[in-house]
Amino acid sequence: MKKYFILFILLFLARENFIFASTQKTVSQQNFVREHKESIEAGGISEINISIHSGNISIAGSSGSEITVTLRKTISGQSKDVADTLFDMINFGYSNDSGLLTFRTKINGTIDTIKRVNELIKKSSFLTDVEILVPQGLTVSASSLKGDIRAYNLKNGVTASTMSGNINIEEVKNDINVYAIKGNLYSTKTTGNFVASLYEGKISIKNVLGKINADNNKGDIIITDATGNINSKSVSGDIFLSNINGNIVSDSIKGKIRINSSLGSLDAKSEKGSIETRNIVLGEADKLSLVSMDGDLSAGLSDSISGNINATTKSGIIKNDFDIKTSSGTLIGLKPRSNSLVGFLNMEKNGKNEVLLTTINGNIILKKQKTK
Repeated sequence: MKKYFILFILLFLARENFIFASTQKTVSQQNFVREHKESIEAGGISEINISIHSGNISIAGSSGSEITVTLRKTISGQSKDVADTLFDMINFGYSNDSGLLTFRTKINGTIDTIKRVNELIKKSSFLTDVEILVPQGLTVSASSLKGDIRAYNLKNGVTASTMSGNINIEEVKNDINVYAIKGNLYSTKTTGNFVASLYEGKISIKNVLGKINADNNKGDIIITDATGNINSKSVSGDIFLSNINGNIVSDSIKGKIRINSSLGSLDAKSEKGSIETRNIVLGEADKLSLVSMDGDLSAGLSDSISGNINATTKSGIIKNDFDIKTSSGTLIGLKPRSNSLVGFLNMEKNGKNEVLLTTINGNIILKKQKTK
């Protein structure tokens, strides 16, 4: 996953007209602000791309036919004269290329001027905050190296990427793609396929109609109230899924996995963490697989499930709530087993469900729960 983040950074920096040096605080804390508002006719525009260095981006959909841009530039750590000079030389402009409207920051002037401006910025704090109101049907992409991004009330998808900042997605339809190096993602009320990839931070997604692919290197993944298949992966963080109508695949290397109330096949793996499921309902031929190298397994399954069960642990015991018929015809109730349980759930030899529970170092608990 790291290589994708590195690629993202290189592509982002390559398309910028200049690279700001990191800002430093000075003795002066006075802020100088310049605001600008502009309206652009949206006729012939199908896509918008916004790219800034430091600052927040807010994009909202509207029922109008114009694109309204509100720009707020803030400089601190410099005198008023220097701030005015920087305001005049650092421009946030746009270009239209066959229906793609691109907004980005650039420096006006020669190469020597650009070098001088960058030297001044080293001693300053320079932020460009952008608020854009667009027709709902436009496709939108936004990127900021250092800043938050918010997108809401859009109908044709959004792509948002930041190196350091939080991303908030609300009431967006069509495909959503989110990438961040360091920051949190919060999303709600979306329709369409959702791809989220974070290196460090928390992913929180709820109220989704569509497939979800969530990948987090260092942080938790929380997904609730979703209809669609889910693929979630975390290297160092926990995974929490709740109220899911769709097939689930979850992988964690150093974290726990918790899944509550789902309908569909379930495949969960954790190398160094426990796995717990509650109120899991499988379809007629759905399968459930929980595998851990070093952790307990607790499987809360609907009492309607029937079919094959295979549970094994090398260092632990197995407890079971179900009536299970083994190949020799023995019924197994609440009595803990040693480290292996193979048979048929609910006495149903011809059931089509398959349940696999495997851990090397941990206990296994199989719980029967009432179907809601």
